[in-house]
Amino acid sequence: MSLQQQTGAAAPRPAGAKAGGRASAFLAVIYICAVLLGAALMAFEILVSRMLTPYFGGDLYNWSAVISVVLFAMMVGYFIGGRLVDWRPSLNWAALFAAIAGLWFLTLDFYADALFDWLSRVIEDVHIGVLIGAFIAQMVPVTALGAYSPIAVRVALNDIEHAGRVSGEIYAVSTIGNVIGTLGAAFYLIGTFPLSASVTAMGLVCFACAAALWAAETYLRPQEAAPSSSS
Repeated sequence: MSLQQQTGAAAPRPAGAKAGGRASAFLAVIYICAVLLGAALMAFEILVSRMLTPYFGGDLYNWSAVISVVLFAMMVGYFIGGRLVDWRPSLNWAALFAAIAGLWFLTLDFYADALFDWLSRVIEDVHIGVLIGAFIAQMVPVTALGAYSPIAVRVALNDIEHAGRVSGEIYAVSTIGNVIGTLGAAFYLIGTFPLSASVTAMGLVCFACAAALWAAETYLRPQEAAPSSSS
């Protein structure tokens, strides 16, 4: 009988098991935040269209402007996120961008109505007015949230053999979040809460994700995946 069995002491966990547990928790944070931030992005798109409606109408031009700005901002976010994470692979980039989006959501209510009202009065062409309003309201936060996926893919990827699987999974769970955010905003949030409360809630979600992503990079990231700057 071993000394551990005689004394009743628990056997220490192997170092590999601890590292494996941390790696699993690290990936879990990445995937969960992909869902939450994806939901926030699409919910915000629905809410912005609603915010623009009293000033520019809720017709096809409203939705065309909102969707076009979202697609353009996501393209910019993909580009920026991919460049930054290749330069320095770190989940802190994702935490920073989530915090930027959260700050934008929390402050938007202070000036959105005044801004849209001013635009509707100074710009005679409603098509141009709604496009500018959608651009101002969405460009910064959607760009920030769009940067998440390329950052998450690069940081989560351990070897090139699994690049397709990892990128596919992250974009898949992010799209699940998109669906949840779209339906949740249209079917529940708009009819239940004031727009300002819904946007504020999304800001808090973004800040929670920013904190979780920072903690994952600081305390959970596997040692062998530590970031290194490229020349």
